[in-house]
Amino acid sequence: NVEQHPKNNGNIAKNIIAPPVMVKKIINIDDMEYKTPVFVGAGSIIAGNKDGEIYVVSINNYKLRWRLDLGEPIQAKIYADKFIYAGTLAGNLYKISFSKKILWKKYLGYPIAGSIKKVKDRLYVTTENNALYCINSNNGDIIWKFSKDYNMLSIRGVSSVLDKDGIYLGFNDGTISKLSENGDQIWEAEMGKGTLFVDVDAEPKNSGDKIFAAAVNGYIEALDKNSGDVIWKRKISGYSNIAIGEFVLFIADNGGNILAMDSSSGEVLWKKKISNKVNVYALHLSGDYLYAIDNHGTLVALDSLSGKIMDIKHISGEFDSNFSAYKGRLYIISRGGTIYTIYSRSEK
Repeated sequence: NVEQHPKNNGNIAKNIIAPPVMVKKIINIDDMEYKTPVFVGAGSIIAGNKDGEIYVVSINNYKLRWRLDLGEPIQAKIYADKFIYAGTLAGNLYKISFSKKILWKKYLGYPIAGSIKKVKDRLYVTTENNALYCINSNNGDIIWKFSKDYNMLSIRGVSSVLDKDGIYLGFNDGTISKLSENGDQIWEAEMGKGTLFVDVDAEPKNSGDKIFAAAVNGYIEALDKNSGDVIWKRKISGYSNIAIGEFVLFIADNGGNILAMDSSSGEVLWKKKISNKVNVYALHLSGDYLYAIDNHGTLVALDSLSGKIMDIKHISGEFDSNFSAYKGRLYIISRGGTIYTIYSRSEK
């Protein structure tokens, strides 16, 4: 019974997505690369496809504003503020105006995968060869580069999260490093098991004095942010991102299970199987509700306290990208390029 939650007694906060939910198809932008998500912000929904076309859709009416053909496949998540920053599998980073003008282009030598992030006038860009670039957003100049040995048999896993005390970067060799704002390595921790397909390709999550990360094949670990020491580790592997609340974190393992874990101890609080032999790539916590979608398009809303399934929707398509959240809605794109929005049925 959804009404058991005080947050939902007729006054749902605008940033909470509460079941039952609705799913609406927005637009199709053609086939996507593996795990390529949409960016939502700057008044727009923005994504790039396998053919190298960037689509910019209005967040207000979901109408296509324009598209631009770069001619180079796009996999990394695009970033936008007053400008659009897009990376391609040809290794080029672009700065583009909202009037479709290319302001500069920088060649980084390897496919740009993962995500592009921006803090002030610095861009943080991950490339497939286990590298992170810090780039001046005004002119495209490289400020610094941090890199490690490259395993060609990886799953293109390079992920990063920026925090006020440093940069946390997961690599496709199954390790995570903390870097200073100048690109110096402070510590490194290992969480992959073996040498193949051990990528830390889901974005690490931070909470208080801990950083949480998981490998595709290996462990989920809670690390001390200052030293990198392991606080706890569990032999749980997964492709999905980590979702985290005040005291609980959530992850999907490689067996189609969703697990809720005590963030201080790693104790499993509940476990719910939502798929059989199907991977779960996307998780999102909204208030008391956890949303998950498997790669066959089964969208599940769970009570985050108990794991009880509150709603199920079946969406057409294959899914391997993460959710993007914006103003009380979730957005996700299928491998076939269809963008969907997910929102509370009670929303006007």
